[in-house]
Amino acid sequence: MSVVRRLTSGAAATAAAAALLLGAPVPTPSASAASPAVAASATSTAPVAERAGLICRARMSNARPKQYSYVTVLVRTGKPRAKVSSVAHYKTTDTRKSGKATKKGRASLTYYISSASAGYRVNVDVTVTSGSQRRTCRTSFVPHS
Repeated sequence: MSVVRRLTSGAAATAAAAALLLGAPVPTPSASAASPAVAASATSTAPVAERAGLICRARMSNARPKQYSYVTVLVRTGKPRAKVSSVAHYKTTDTRKSGKATKKGRASLTYYISSASAGYRVNVDVTVTSGSQRRTCRTSFVPHS
């Protein structure tokens, strides 16, 4: 049975999918069923983006904040002290925030959303830079009254 077929069958597929989502090692088939190159590549424990160094992962502290409240963009960079900038695209204006990641590679940028249009999705574009590397990602929130 091929390695691909083995990993996509029944419980093996479930275990492999869960391992990939959690960043855990992917279960490998027995040594007799796979070549050493395939077995070695299947046991890597870090997601591809993290092995490469700089990443951009962003989420909102609250995806449905009330008007006249604060909302924070929570960012993971994968690199300590990377520069982080964001632009919130409101219905009638764009607002920029910037900062620096902690030594653990995390950053938070807080916006006061004032009277942002209720029900209008505000897209927030995030850029992470470190040296010559640059990554972008996007998150959003929808204010309500």
